[in-house]
Amino acid sequence: MKSKQFKKAPLLLAMAIAGNALANPTPTSSEYGYWSFDGGKHQLGAADFSAAQHHGYFYQRQAGDVSGGQFVNGKKGTALVVEPENPLVVPAADLDITQPFSVALWFKIDQLNIEQTLIEKADTNSQAQFAIYLDDKNQVNVAFVGATGEKGGLVSLPLNNSKGQWQHLVFSFGGDAKNMYLSLNGQAANTVNLGLNSIVNINGPLIIGNSELNQLQTPLNGQLDEVRLFTRAISSIEAKCIAENGFNCVPVFYQGPKGEKGDQGSPGLKGDKGNKGEIGERGLPGEKGNKGDTGPIGPRGPQGFKGEKGEQGEQGPQGETGPKGDKGDKGDQGPKGEKGDKGEAGSSVDRKHYFVSREQRGTSLAIPEQDIIDLCADEDGCKLRIGLEGWDGENGPNSHRIASRESLFYYHAETKKWRASAGDVQGENNNNVTQHIMSPWACYFTDGQHINWKDVSDKDNNFWLLSWSDGYDAHCRLTIID
Repeated sequence: MKSKQFKKAPLLLAMAIAGNALANPTPTSSEYGYWSFDGGKHQLGAADFSAAQHHGYFYQRQAGDVSGGQFVNGKKGTALVVEPENPLVVPAADLDITQPFSVALWFKIDQLNIEQTLIEKADTNSQAQFAIYLDDKNQVNVAFVGATGEKGGLVSLPLNNSKGQWQHLVFSFGGDAKNMYLSLNGQAANTVNLGLNSIVNINGPLIIGNSELNQLQTPLNGQLDEVRLFTRAISSIEAKCIAENGFNCVPVFYQGPKGEKGDQGSPGLKGDKGNKGEIGERGLPGEKGNKGDTGPIGPRGPQGFKGEKGEQGEQGPQGETGPKGDKGDKGDQGPKGEKGDKGEAGSSVDRKHYFVSREQRGTSLAIPEQDIIDLCADEDGCKLRIGLEGWDGENGPNSHRIASRESLFYYHAETKKWRASAGDVQGENNNNVTQHIMSPWACYFTDGQHINWKDVSDKDNNFWLLSWSDGYDAHCRLTIID
């Protein structure tokens, strides 16, 4: 049998080309930004953890403020929970989308069949836009839109089974219509290439989690994690590496020369206390020491127990009755004392009731601090009883039922500090941070005010009762019992 003969010329040519590319690499720093959200629970949610330091800020805050946002355990570390009116904003005027670039991110959606924006760079003075979004057919759209509305880019097949599942997305752009690629979960996605009529360089910021061009009406209903941006087109091998490993995915020949050692950074935030280690083995006993000096005489001990009662002695003889004395004169009446201060009025109320209807959902009811002081600021605190009434609507089968939860609650009138037994939660009133005391189902007893579904923070001494959505359409009742 004849052995198969392989053609060697193409292989040698490929090796020669690869050898030249590796022998003369062009050093470049290609990572534009890396927003991992792992600092979210430490007031660093908008920080860029790449060397580029393109720090962002949340829409309702000011540039330079990296705090804010809502975070949960994510795909890797901490993930961003997208708030419809508070997406992440990254100033990116120097990012030129007419040149090669790449985007990589994890996303998880909670709702299908609606338009949802993952990332956008737009010009609010025209129709020019670059965006990656899910349309109402659950297709991933990569859109390049010109100043007059002409559209090009990529469209994927529908992701109909993606609800509640983490998905990894990579878009790589090589600078023209023939070099646009979309990867999902480390694999090349089936897409339709719409071509590129024109690409306009846009000076606007990156909006992550919503669209400013759509007036914040197409938010991502879910979470984002590990958002990365590169100023070059990354390869399919790198896309797969980022999806599976998330680190050390950039080839050596894309990395610049090692720079000088920088100054030591400021100390990081204190980490959580580690687990207690196992008890070590007991050491060998030491040698017996010399006898010490006699110590000083100790204090006198306590008195001993009382002895038993002795036997009763015999009664002595009765003495003679003495003569009756004369009646004394009546003494003068003493002066009238000064009138004392008036005492504080006692409370005749041992409980108070508060009610928020389902029609008032999203806007909280004020509970005066004096009510809390009267009922909860003494040594035995008070009891909180929260009821969720008619949780499936006015005409539902549970419209006249109340589901309830209870907690003990203590409040200090001077320091404004409080603590509840349910969940062992604690906080401080009037500290510009909203803290929830109890939140069973869709009813919240909290120290921060909400107006029209928006948290306006804890800016006064009042407490608040709030009916939220959370999948319910209910009244909320609160009873505070001294």
